[in-house]
Amino acid sequence: MSQIESLSQIEEKLNILSLTAKNDIDNSNTHEELDQLRVSLLGKKGDLSIILKIMGQLSSTDRPIIGQKANLIKINLQNLIIQRKNQLNSEALDKKIKKEKIDVTIPSIGIPPGNKHPQVSGMINPKTSWITYYPQY
Repeated sequence: MSQIESLSQIEEKLNILSLTAKNDIDNSNTHEELDQLRVSLLGKKGDLSIILKIMGQLSSTDRPIIGQKANLIKINLQNLIIQRKNQLNSEALDKKIKKEKIDVTIPSIGIPPGNKHPQVSGMINPKTSWITYYPQY
C-alpha cells in the first residue's frame, strides 16, 4: 500500500510542478528570468530531476508510468520555454521597429563613390572624348 501512496504522491508532485512552471514561464519578462527557470526546472539539480531521483524507489511496474508522465512534462516545459523565448524576441523586435523609423524619401548624403569610365563618358560627351585628342588622318 505504501507503493501506491508514493506513486500518487509523485504524480501529485509532477502535476504541481507542471502547473507552477507554466505560470512562472508565462510570467517571465526577460531572457535571464526564463533561463533561470529552465535551469531550476530542467537542470541537473532541478525540480524535475529531484522528482525523477525519487522514482528509483518505486516498483518496476510503477516506474514506466511515472517516467512517461515525467518525460511528457519535460517536453511540454521545453516547448513552453521555447515559445516564450520566441514571444520575447518578437516583442523586442516590435519595440525596436517602433522606436526606429527611417524616412526613405530623404535623398542620400554625399556623392556616390566611384568614377565614370573614360570611354563611356567620351561617348556621352564628345567634347571630353579621348578620341578628339588624336589627330585625324
